[in-house]
Amino acid sequence: MRGMAVIEVRKAIEADCKYYIDIHCPEARAMSREERLRRCGYWADYDACVFYLGLYRRLSGEVFTALVDDDIVGEIELLPHDDCLLGPRAYINVLWVKESKRGIGVGTSLVRE
Repeated sequence: MRGMAVIEVRKAIEADCKYYIDIHCPEARAMSREERLRRCGYWADYDACVFYLGLYRRLSGEVFTALVDDDIVGEIELLPHDDCLLGPRAYINVLWVKESKRGIGVGTSLVRE
């Protein structure tokens, strides 16, 4: 029987942006910056990722990073949902898990955080 993976979830830090490219668009490392941004979006470029991480926080949102054995394997981006009669809520804007780590509870851990 396989052992259960230990999944750590914490608030994203700027240094995480170096690893998000492997989650969102692994093939991007071989592309020019312009092609990465066009084909893979802002998380595939370190400087753009840092900018958007700050933007989420200025909008009262948050980004969380999931780690397995100190390897960044997923992230979730949350934006606030104001004026909800049910109390504080958030929209999940993006939920990504590295393909090789899917099915072990990473996404569930990110949502529960």
